[in-house]
Amino acid sequence: MPKRARRKLSWRITSVFAATMLVCLAVGVYGQRIIYIQDQEHAQVDALIALHQNVVAPLNAVRREIGFGGLIHNFKNYVLRGDPVYASAAEANAQVALGELDRLNAIMEQPEAQRAIDLVRDTVRQYQEMLGIAVQMHSAQAEIDSLDATVKIDDRAALEGLKILDAVTEGLASTYTTHAKHFSHELDDLLELGLMVFIVLIAGAVALCIILIGQYRLTIRLQEAHQEVNALISAAPDVVIYVGADGKIRYVNDRVFDLLGYEPSELLGQSIETLVPETARGEHVGHRRDYMRSPKSGPMTEARDLLARAKDGSTVPVSIGLSTHFHDGERIVIAAIRDVSVERALTVARETELQGQLHQADKLRTVGTLAGGIAHDFNNILTPIMGYSDLLLATLPTESQEREDVKVIKRAAGRAREIVAQLLAFSRPGDDLRSIVSVSASIAEASELIRPTIPPNVKLTVAGISDGPMVDANAGRLQQVLVNLIRNAVDALGARGGSISIRCYVDEMPVGDRAIGGAARQVRIEVEDDGPGMTSEILNQVFDPFFTTKPVGQGSGLGLSVAYGIITSWNGRLMVRSQPGKGTVFTILLPVSTAKPEKVPTETALLGGGRVLLVDDDPDVRSVTGRMLTQLGYEPVLISRVDEALDYLDTETEMPIAVISDHSMPGRPAADLQAAVNRRWPSVPFITISGFDLSGLDYVADKVTVLRKPITIFELSSAIVKARMRRSDIN
Repeated sequence: MPKRARRKLSWRITSVFAATMLVCLAVGVYGQRIIYIQDQEHAQVDALIALHQNVVAPLNAVRREIGFGGLIHNFKNYVLRGDPVYASAAEANAQVALGELDRLNAIMEQPEAQRAIDLVRDTVRQYQEMLGIAVQMHSAQAEIDSLDATVKIDDRAALEGLKILDAVTEGLASTYTTHAKHFSHELDDLLELGLMVFIVLIAGAVALCIILIGQYRLTIRLQEAHQEVNALISAAPDVVIYVGADGKIRYVNDRVFDLLGYEPSELLGQSIETLVPETARGEHVGHRRDYMRSPKSGPMTEARDLLARAKDGSTVPVSIGLSTHFHDGERIVIAAIRDVSVERALTVARETELQGQLHQADKLRTVGTLAGGIAHDFNNILTPIMGYSDLLLATLPTESQEREDVKVIKRAAGRAREIVAQLLAFSRPGDDLRSIVSVSASIAEASELIRPTIPPNVKLTVAGISDGPMVDANAGRLQQVLVNLIRNAVDALGARGGSISIRCYVDEMPVGDRAIGGAARQVRIEVEDDGPGMTSEILNQVFDPFFTTKPVGQGSGLGLSVAYGIITSWNGRLMVRSQPGKGTVFTILLPVSTAKPEKVPTETALLGGGRVLLVDDDPDVRSVTGRMLTQLGYEPVLISRVDEALDYLDTETEMPIAVISDHSMPGRPAADLQAAVNRRWPSVPFITISGFDLSGLDYVADKVTVLRKPITIFELSSAIVKARMRRSDIN
């Protein structure tokens, strides 16, 4: 065996022996640590058991002998009745209590425990002393009132002593329990670590066997591999160059001709600086020498900083990877050179795109913050509008014009509620409740809602199919998009006026635009105006967030970006075409749905009766909700703060049928009120009203009904009935 091979074998045997000894040592230390932790855990458990036997049991006996049915009870009965049986029982109670206190005194050495035992012992002895006096006064047939006043004892010190003993006992139990858990967790961690180490050792042994077998096979394949590597280098897509320690080129593959225009034979024996631009050759010589002194494998530097010089003198952007190996005792540097012209251009374009997306994301986050801030206050404003609309509708004649006017007010307030929800949904992508929606009905409602705001010199016409079609969308959001497009058209017409046309029809969807297994037909909605139109520069930015052509203060620049996001989230498209002086056409394309829409239940308020506790800090919301409760037949109790409601619960004896509270209350949270209601009246349902989504809060569980602001009288009555039914099912 060659000398080098013998040294290698000897080193391997020594390494295996050392590793085995280290493993044995580690196993021994590991076992000792496990035994120690187990002993510590058992010691803590034994201490906890001893604490229960030697402290908790005597302490309970003291409390039992002194408390109800014990010393105090029998002493009082003897004072009032004079029956000697009670005197004997009281004396026996005192003797047992003193015995248990002596037992505790011998065990509990803490200064505060000793003081507490003395307080209890002194009180027991007072009872013994006063018992003797009571016996004498009964023998003398003293008056009961005089006797009771004479032997009256203040037992507050004993109660304080018992509390101190409880606290000391709980502290000891907590300490023992904490230590026991700590050692138990440490033991679990050690066992888990041991299992992992065992698995690693087994895997290592298997891997070692595989390596030894593979090493033998590798020796056989080495010669073949050398030939295969040379063939691969020759056929590699990159330029591969071997450079010696003197900087001369030892080998170059044929790919150099395609990249730099040189024949391989022209570069053999030449300096590597031949391929470096002239302005960097001097610096490159220094870098090459530094690398030879301390070579590292990997990329030479960032690709954008490297250029290679071609045979015709031009430069080519490249990336270079370096590695080294020894050949015939000489260090050889292997350089792999790759053309990155295309990659660099794509990288620059991608970075520009990502910067634009980041800027847009920052703007959208700003929108989300603003939307969340105004939602609660705006919903509080809408609640009285919708509530008083319901109250007025209940009193106005069926065919009166006033009733129709109030209906318009309620519809507008409802649309405002949907817009607030949609604005919040825009700030929380994915929060889009979809259903089967009639496009023609949405167009009719949107045009009816916005028509009163259109100037007289603007003509709005609607054309297309009057019954259907259906799409899978959100009715409120679709109307929001339509209202936004119509409002933009009105603003584009300006003071000169003009006409706006809304068209709706169904046509075949191009095959390339269909989803897999999706509908073959699509709804086309067009909103066209004959205004001044837009330039190509404006068209390229029209859907960007915060882009607007309106004066400062008259446009947020969010309408079209929100509309674009809504339509695309439904697998639809929102497009625009326009030319200066030829008007503008916005086109909405949505896949037709063959499903049938769900029937909307009739809004009929369910009357009830009984007292309802209503807590809300907003006076208008509190007033209108109280009026609606009265209209429904309930007796509302209106409270403005949670503290006042808690005081009401403490003093009121009549149980309400339900408790309704705003979620966002000043001072104490509504969760405190809900907990107090559950403790006082477990069968009373708790209803939370809020303008936010409360599904993620811990206290909003199965026992709490959530009602979203602004509320109608129908929603209020339904919530009370459903909450009471669900509460009865739970109970």
